[in-house]
Amino acid sequence: MSNSSLVNHVRRSPNYSGRNGKRIDRITIHHMAGNLSVESCGNVFAPSSRQASSNYGIDSAGRIGLYVDEGNRSWCSSSRANDERAVTIEVADNKIGNGWGSSVEAMSKLVLLCVDICRRNGIHRLIYTGNTNGNLTLHKWFASTDCPGAYLESQMPKIAEEVNKLLSSGEKAYVWGVGEKKEEVTCVNATVQGNSGEDCMRLELKDAGDGYFYVRDKVHGLYLDVSGAASKDGTNVQFYKGNKTDAQKWKLIWKNFKNAKYLMLSPKCAPGKYLSVENNGVGGKNNLKLWSDLNNSKQKFFVREETDGYTLLIHAFTFKCVSAKE
Repeated sequence: MSNSSLVNHVRRSPNYSGRNGKRIDRITIHHMAGNLSVESCGNVFAPSSRQASSNYGIDSAGRIGLYVDEGNRSWCSSSRANDERAVTIEVADNKIGNGWGSSVEAMSKLVLLCVDICRRNGIHRLIYTGNTNGNLTLHKWFASTDCPGAYLESQMPKIAEEVNKLLSSGEKAYVWGVGEKKEEVTCVNATVQGNSGEDCMRLELKDAGDGYFYVRDKVHGLYLDVSGAASKDGTNVQFYKGNKTDAQKWKLIWKNFKNAKYLMLSPKCAPGKYLSVENNGVGGKNNLKLWSDLNNSKQKFFVREETDGYTLLIHAFTFKCVSAKE
């Protein structure tokens, strides 16, 4: 019995057993309850004392890990009867708690992995019925858990639909959500938020070619933008549709602090003004404003590069991330 050719990382777990002669005829999707890489997920399943595993894992960058060969039963669903017949998949959460959530990259690869599993194992259609009568099953039906979380559970009908479309068409390429009609968003308030796992906090720093950079958010594709009279302290900073003006160009100014580096951002349209967190985030004031150089932590940001190629700008005082959250 073969494994998927889509795998990027292999870390076989000792926690498995045989399928007892059962044929693979179902898929069970779980969530990691965390934003783990495929390497980290493999490390979790590596100790025999853990007594848990899955066949595959998918991280937020869309990479696939193999932990238990498909020819064997993983210890994943709290149900021997289910796991003997299922290929089990753990999916990373890029939003932690409050319903959870998974990235476009993870969801896209999840659909492609399900298609691959179905094709190789002779599963002609993936059927989600909301109970164990279908061949797309949930961990929560076999144990006292909310796995796979509210987000993935709500997407099960769509996952089955998208898998069946690809099984029927024979297509091999797929991106989650492409072709869906979405209301265009042109402006979102710029704030700092506390959950660094959310896509609305992932930013692209793109060279404008003139010594300045554009700061573009992942979710909406909007640009960090100075609105109104940029010469005034307290001017609002927002995420706005791209117009490539000086109000959307930022100078990245790196400074050293002890053994760390931090970043200050100054707009081309207002030299001497800097991106600043309102009231330093105190009293629920988390909006981003433009102010003269205050030489304090409200204008300092740490930078963290994420595995998906995006960047987090982390406010040095509150440790919250610059966010384009609606």
